Amino acid sequence: LSEKEEPSSITSAGSIVGTPYYMCPEQIRAEEHIDHRADIYSFGALIYKLVTADNAFNAQTPVGVLTKHLTEPVEPPGTRYPDLGVPPALDDIVIKCMAKRPEDRYQSVRELVRELEQVYSSISSDTSDIVHVATNFLASPSGGTAPVAALLENEVDHGIDADLRLRREDLDDFEKTIRRNRTLRVFGIPLLLIGAAASAAYFLLMRPERVHQSEIEPNDQLEQATLIAANTEVTGYIGKRVSELEPDRDFYRFAKRQAGQVISIQVSAPPNQNLSIDLYETSGKLMRHRDERGVGQGEVLRRWRTQGSVAVRIAGVLAGKEGELPVENVSDPYTLSVVFAEIDPRLESEPNDSRADANDMRIGTPVTGYLDHKDDVDVFRIPAAGSYKLLISGGPDTPFEWRVDEEDSWRGELKATLPLAAGSTLSIRRKPGTGLTSIDAPYTIDLSQ
Repeated sequence: LSEKEEPSSITSAGSIVGTPYYMCPEQIRAEEHIDHRADIYSFGALIYKLVTADNAFNAQTPVGVLTKHLTEPVEPPGTRYPDLGVPPALDDIVIKCMAKRPEDRYQSVRELVRELEQVYSSISSDTSDIVHVATNFLASPSGGTAPVAALLENEVDHGIDADLRLRREDLDDFEKTIRRNRTLRVFGIPLLLIGAAASAAYFLLMRPERVHQSEIEPNDQLEQATLIAANTEVTGYIGKRVSELEPDRDFYRFAKRQAGQVISIQVSAPPNQNLSIDLYETSGKLMRHRDERGVGQGEVLRRWRTQGSVAVRIAGVLAGKEGELPVENVSDPYTLSVVFAEIDPRLESEPNDSRADANDMRIGTPVTGYLDHKDDVDVFRIPAAGSYKLLISGGPDTPFEWRVDEEDSWRGELKATLPLAAGSTLSIRRKPGTGLTSIDAPYTIDLSQ
């Protein structure tokens, strides 16, 4: 489905069927954020219809049906139609699917399918419910029993016209109907559940997952990460804490990106909170932690090289004071911006704080970079031997130091002429003791002959 569609038309079988009988409460209220749990509600309403041949809610008008979806509890199918023999476990599945609040429903389709399979297994293993109706003898007018054939003869007609008398084939048809109905209940419901599970798996698991522009709770674990698009802004809240001493945290993963790119992450902070950025591989391995600034200042991680799929965590940070509790804020959102870009030799890319990770320079092509944290050191590799002119420029609040190779001493002049060997390195850092005033101020290194 197109991301431009309104949220009320993106999910739920109610939109597909075009009737109000399958619409979830949050869709009826036209809430902004509707996720896969709306489809689970609609699927529960569909099971109700298939099992009972009736809708979960009925009214004289569509508005009346929608009102009942919002306000009235669902009557279990087996309670409304006790003669259908609906398994209690299937009643429970329908009720949980059609819970008013999304958090009270199944949180995943896999969880729903597992319970459907359990109901199917319990039903398919018990076929003793098939009852054969005895038709050898029926009650006679005298109060005893008599063979059916005798009761169908003319001498026991009780004055009824022969064309209107009960015939043996009528009894046979009646018996077959009873057996057929019971057999359908024993075998039909399992087949119905199989078809329903297959339909649910296809409709809810095979279709493209929706990309969001704000966090979808719960997302405080990596496997619950909210799916977002790269190169866009997302809003979220560091709200209810995970535990008494653990602040809230929000995980995000990304749709459609290629390996061999660099990722830049920037998050704003609410005025009363200190936030951190964590970059993870989707396997759960932490790649980088960034917490350089304080309350209300936000964080940034620039141009970090990646080789596979990644996830981002935004978390609240405790100040470390004894007895301090995590700060909750459900009124002021943070804004997360994540940008993927191609590797560019004109721009520094992290990690490059050692000789092994050094960025390759191009002679005559200036390189722009940032000293993103207080101990940041950026290392660049010289491609060829020669005598070079070095020029380092940056903001006035950024006192730089540089050195050639790791065994040399640090130097403060921003212009120099240097004889450099092929494969030697040029390192740049912030002068010790100058603080972190220049995290957003770029520097430029120009190396020419």
